[in-house]
Amino acid sequence: MIAAARWRRAHGPAPPADPATRGFSRPPSCDRAPPIVFDTDRPSSVNLFSRFSDHIGAALDALAAKGALPTGLDRSAISVEPPRDPAHGDVATNAAMVLAKPAGMNPRALAELLVAELAALDEVTEATVAGPGFINLRLANDSWRAELALIHRDGSDYGRSAMGQG
Repeated sequence: MIAAARWRRAHGPAPPADPATRGFSRPPSCDRAPPIVFDTDRPSSVNLFSRFSDHIGAALDALAAKGALPTGLDRSAISVEPPRDPAHGDVATNAAMVLAKPAGMNPRALAELLVAELAALDEVTEATVAGPGFINLRLANDSWRAELALIHRDGSDYGRSAMGQG
């Protein structure tokens, strides 16, 4: 309340509310912003986390092919994201925690199997199991350089996807 009073003293009263915006002000550019158009002829650029989601999917497929993991498990709840604490690495996943129960396995044991598959990637310098079965990955510097090159190449299209376009 005090901040609002200070603002009014410095800037004067607020302009009357526009009935069309119900009191919310919008910059004029919002009214004429061009629609976002996705170029579907060009392969969509993926970001680092979606690329590692693919790597984790390939590792799970490899474990299933070896018979270490049942096939057909629902992978929709698997997340691949930055770890909460940057000291733990660059990429974290809950894959083992999500799949352990439907696979009838101990989460930590499944995480150890996944870590062995993921550690073999050239992009990974360290793969560790944390707690009951979370997986943390530390990436090679070349992974970051490759990501920067993608960002530079794609510009404002970086990270766009045609997913959900129908």
